[in-house]
Amino acid sequence: MTAMRRWVLGLMVGVASGLGGSTANAEPESVGVEVAAGAGVTVPFGALTSQSTVAGLGYAFAPGVPLSVDAGLHIGRVYFGTAFQYSLLFGCCGANDLQLTAEGRYYLNPEARWAPWVGVGFGIEIANASGYQYEGYSVGARVGVDFRSTPADSLRFGPFASASFGEFTCESDQPGSCGLHAWATIGLRGVWDAVR
Repeated sequence: MTAMRRWVLGLMVGVASGLGGSTANAEPESVGVEVAAGAGVTVPFGALTSQSTVAGLGYAFAPGVPLSVDAGLHIGRVYFGTAFQYSLLFGCCGANDLQLTAEGRYYLNPEARWAPWVGVGFGIEIANASGYQYEGYSVGARVGVDFRSTPADSLRFGPFASASFGEFTCESDQPGSCGLHAWATIGLRGVWDAVR
């Protein structure tokens, strides 16, 4: 029994020493706050309602200009945060679309001058057109590249592209039942990060 206890104790000390050595030798991950603002062009696809006269989302919503603000926490290669996007849509009746999204993002090479990234998110969507308001959910993905002049710069900018998919939940006073829809967006964004 004594030999077994010594063996177990020795194993525990060895594992702890190995973990401690690995932690001591590993470089600490950078942590900080990231804020971004962007603008671009967005195009709708899919169905707004089941009624044939307004079945296409493009019938009620025309392409528009999305304005977005992101804010979150950047830990090493990973980002977690929220994104708010307001799209002013062309066409009649002052149509617009709002999306509030929780997003996770991964930077493939965050210290490089050109830093590509990919992100996924989910959230809520509210659209207004022709006197009706449509509410629902959305899920989406974004890809982009951030450019900085030197690795120490806290300001970055670059292009991005995104696709979001969702479904509106119609109320009894709205025409028809709602269908699946999507938005395709391209644009530019500027980023400020206080990563240390």
